[in-house]
Amino acid sequence: MNIWLVRLLLLVAMFALSWYSFTYHADYYPTIWDYLDDQEKFEGQESEFVSKVISVQEDSVLVAANSVPVHVHGKTDQAHPGDLLRVHGHFHDNGMLALNFDGDSFFRIKQLFSLATFLAVAIVFIHQYKLTWRGFEKHA
Repeated sequence: MNIWLVRLLLLVAMFALSWYSFTYHADYYPTIWDYLDDQEKFEGQESEFVSKVISVQEDSVLVAANSVPVHVHGKTDQAHPGDLLRVHGHFHDNGMLALNFDGDSFFRIKQLFSLATFLAVAIVFIHQYKLTWRGFEKHA
């Protein structure tokens, strides 16, 4: 089979999947912004978002979601003002009922893994190719 035909089919499939994702994303994976726009439609649905903590009360955390304060009810021992917080839970009428929180350490670990991956790819690239006036050439 012609390699160009396969590449073209993969490109068309990628664009079709992207279009589908952008068009129907809110119906299956609502975000906090979708909930704030239409609270009745997304009542009780499960979602996940990352936001900055504004303040911590004994049974809830106030986070800034789309510049709007949202109360997240649940364990507050991992939340500190100013931290980024990943919240997974259900939407309800007076905020969001959290199933679990991940504090700032979650993002630090992701950043370290991303940095290590970037360095590994850069090292492999440098060992495989050399920079010339005409661009990159494979090492002999």
